[in-house]
Amino acid sequence: MPELAASFFVGFLVSLTANLVHLFFVVKSYQSPAIINLQNNLQKVGKIWSMSNRAVMTVVGNSVENCLLAISEDRNRTLKGTALFSSMLVVTSWLGLIWLGLYVLSVHRLAKSRMEHKIFNSMLVTNSQLTREQVANLLSEMESLR
Repeated sequence: MPELAASFFVGFLVSLTANLVHLFFVVKSYQSPAIINLQNNLQKVGKIWSMSNRAVMTVVGNSVENCLLAISEDRNRTLKGTALFSSMLVVTSWLGLIWLGLYVLSVHRLAKSRMEHKIFNSMLVTNSQLTREQVANLLSEMESLR
């Protein structure tokens, strides 16, 4: 029986480490140049990129302050959800590690929408000097190609 407890404890530590690394990468993704450029460009037309919904969201009020507030709320929602999910996975030890692997694989590799691919392969993430009209045109082109 002590072997079973030791196995669970080792799995708990490995799962905890993997979940902390995943949480670190989620936090770090908000600071990536691509996300920063995308958010800055979308703010010009009163929109933000929601990391929790993985979609472009319209902000009520169209002001920069409202956009920054919406980005902050989205970040908090994403981090809270990730932390809650991670804490449930850590408790399940080795099984939680497997579930985390499947989750990361599906969300970050397999479950990206066409719109997300279009946005992250567009000038919205590479060029921070786009005008309001250019951003609006790029978004309307992407919407029409759905």
